[in-house]
Amino acid sequence: MGLSTAPRCGYPVQMDLAALMQLLRDAQLPDGGWPYLPGQPAAAEVTVLAAAAGAAPSLAALTAASEGWAGLLLPAALRSHQPQREAADALVKGLVAKILSAESQVVEDEDGVLGHDATLRAWSWMPGTAPWVEPTAYALLSLAACGQAEHPRAIEGRKMLLNRQCSDGGWNYGNPRVLDTDLESELGVTAWAVMALPPSDAVSRGLERVQRVREEESTTSLALTVLALTAHDVPTGDLPDRLLARLSRGGASTRLDRLALGLCALHAAADALHPFVLERR
Repeated sequence: MGLSTAPRCGYPVQMDLAALMQLLRDAQLPDGGWPYLPGQPAAAEVTVLAAAAGAAPSLAALTAASEGWAGLLLPAALRSHQPQREAADALVKGLVAKILSAESQVVEDEDGVLGHDATLRAWSWMPGTAPWVEPTAYALLSLAACGQAEHPRAIEGRKMLLNRQCSDGGWNYGNPRVLDTDLESELGVTAWAVMALPPSDAVSRGLERVQRVREEESTTSLALTVLALTAHDVPTGDLPDRLLARLSRGGASTRLDRLALGLCALHAAADALHPFVLERR
């Protein structure tokens, strides 16, 4: 697919991938990180996504970004960018050890009110709290990127994701069914779960869910859909072009986490290394 300045989809002439990357680089703060918007301090999520997109955060910025939940995704984000990966080698090894040792809350559910197996260990937004789908997907991607896909914690984490799948084929924050009521999935969470899981019937249902992206189209939903589809070598159709058009129209006013995530998706669609997945399935 050519990501050039030629008009597509009826939109005005678009910025190319290199120009969008330059926008991201130009927004880097003196401390080596990225904010959500100009004038704000560096934010861990944005710095990690910028690293995944191929920008070059400072080691100090990566270290700061690793302190909270964004540290779950950081090893995966650095996987395809060798110079950064080598510079942050000790940090990544420490994060992998931290991910493997992290404990989430185990909830007793003798009456089956929760509608899922709450005894499966996975990962949470905050240490010691209940596990959720999205941080578990981040951790699984990072473990796979660092050769730990068959560690018992990773195997249990994948079981947790499969156990939390909603009846419509996707995933939400973590509760597929409560009080005998099926809950709806969310596209973004579904995309992360699909990226973290190997091919299966459950993943095929998840991929069908994310392909309904036009029902809720946004920069973020398009980017995550492209990332999920490319992780499993499913054709993306015109979705990358639609994403490129949105990013081009937004230009320098685009929120930087969305710009970085969009660039990750465009890199994946252009047959480059997937920013988060070790091997396309």
